[in-house]
Amino acid sequence: MSETVKPVKSGAEWAREVFAGDHFAFETTGIEVEETRLHYSRLSIPLAEKHRNAMNQVQGGVIFTLADFAFTLAAAYERPITVTLTSNISYMSRVKGQRLIAEANCLREGGHTCYYLIAVTDELGTKVAEAMITGYIMDRHPTESFPEESADNPYREQYFFHTKK
Repeated sequence: MSETVKPVKSGAEWAREVFAGDHFAFETTGIEVEETRLHYSRLSIPLAEKHRNAMNQVQGGVIFTLADFAFTLAAAYERPITVTLTSNISYMSRVKGQRLIAEANCLREGGHTCYYLIAVTDELGTKVAEAMITGYIMDRHPTESFPEESADNPYREQYFFHTKK
């Protein structure tokens, strides 16, 4: 009797499942996951009127959100969450096309830190922005219990202040 082998999820399927609760990225901005794998992701946004400012240009926050989410998916692919320590974005040109594309690539990873370069272009090849993001790779997934939650931890209140709503 042969066993049924479950097909392996694509990176895009993994991202949509794991980050399904990120309503801002998927619903508000309309980010589409094209490809995701360890240390790499490619995302895009089909541009609409809601993405434009009073000058009829794509809002800088839309560009940054796309770059930030590309980092998140590439850095956290099938492992514990990686959070942003620092981020810097340089806007280089106005958007000329109708779709924004972000590609995140890991430049270096070691210990608990990682460094990503995210290139944002439009479908015409216009270099719109570049972001550098430094991330912190957590030891465990946030849903696992943390020793910081122990009642005898003197930093417990500080920990809860920063992590609980």
